[in-house]
Amino acid sequence: MNKSRIASALRARLRLGRRLPPGAEVSPNAEIRGNIAFPTSSGRIRIARDSVIDGTLIAECAESILTVGTNSFVGRNTIVDCALSITIGNDVLVSYNCIITDSDNHSLSRRTRRDDLRKWRAGAFDWSVPQRAPVTICDGAWIGAGAIILRGTTIGEGAIVGAGAVVTRNVPAWTIVAGNPAIQVRALEPEHEK
Repeated sequence: MNKSRIASALRARLRLGRRLPPGAEVSPNAEIRGNIAFPTSSGRIRIARDSVIDGTLIAECAESILTVGTNSFVGRNTIVDCALSITIGNDVLVSYNCIITDSDNHSLSRRTRRDDLRKWRAGAFDWSVPQRAPVTICDGAWIGAGAIILRGTTIGEGAIVGAGAVVTRNVPAWTIVAGNPAIQVRALEPEHEK
């Protein structure tokens, strides 16, 4: 482990008041005010420099890869639940009380999900059974309070998801979406870094 990684881990431990769980990689100047959880797995959570995590990041299984880019924010009471792959880009703002998930978490079949709780409590839940698909939130996007981002969706660069919106399909770059299900409300003028 190199010196900057050790220093980063020490800073994160001090902020968390506890040790970082195995599988968590926190870059220098990132702040973890919320929680990082690995319920039954050895998945990966990577948080880039200058980001602030005030919500909860969860890697549900061994193949889970949850990445938060540089200078991004995840608000209080927001849950990012990763069973496969969730990527949050650079300069992304995720407000409070949001849910971002790449899995249905349970089968549509009642018969199949009947034993889910027992299996989950025993650490034997099979995450390959529920439908899963990666979620990507591109650079510069803003997710409003209480929004829900569902599996298999991409939020384009600079896009805005309105408060309380439920995103069930891809959101084009430089647009605003709102509603349940989220629909495009208007286009935005593209802005690019100079």
